Amino acid sequence: MNHTKSAPGGFRALMRSPAGAAILALVSAAVIYALVAHTAHVISLLPYAIFLLCPLMHLFMMGGHGGHGGGGNDQGHRH
Repeated sequence: MNHTKSAPGGFRALMRSPAGAAILALVSAAVIYALVAHTAHVISLLPYAIFLLCPLMHLFMMGGHGGHGGGGNDQGHRH
């Protein structure tokens, strides 16, 4: 079998490009502005951050696992 890897795409490829660097810089500047100018409002929203971090961590930390389903080893799984 000939397995070829496709060109990297998605979020990681965007962050490695000049456009991605510009987006990252703008988002960083917006976060710093929000923290400096609106500290009280940002602190009041911190309890909700846990609900945002869960799906974000799932997206970014599961990136190297190849997605869900389609695995060849189904030991212990009954359908």
